[in-house]
Amino acid sequence: MKDITAGRLQRLLANLDKEIAPLEAVFNEGDRQLKHIEWVQIDLLHIVELETFSSVRGYHLAKKLKEVRTERRAIKDRWEELKIALDSLQETKEHMLAIREKRKNLDDRKYRIRKLDGDFEIYADDIVGKKKPLT
Repeated sequence: MKDITAGRLQRLLANLDKEIAPLEAVFNEGDRQLKHIEWVQIDLLHIVELETFSSVRGYHLAKKLKEVRTERRAIKDRWEELKIALDSLQETKEHMLAIREKRKNLDDRKYRIRKLDGDFEIYADDIVGKKKPLT
């Protein structure tokens, strides 16, 4: 497995940030558009619910509602695609940050002996052997 150097990891994280920021801006704009078109839809539905209108006016309202729903679907489809991409990039970034944190911890790791309570000896060449009983 190829080793990822700390510098390379830092560059990858920086590049991810550069990719995520503009996507978030587009995502937020899509979210704003989606909310706006939903309010337009709600207005049309309230007009249909509360007004008395002729069949011609009813046709125009239905036609407008269909246009709004079609536009909403297009906006929502783009929004969902962006959400999947953003979630994936964010998850990748979190994994890379976890790798960086793990690397930091590897340099500082310590081990506390738990079971070698005098029953074992550590020799000069780092071999652990069981102490021979004194007889």
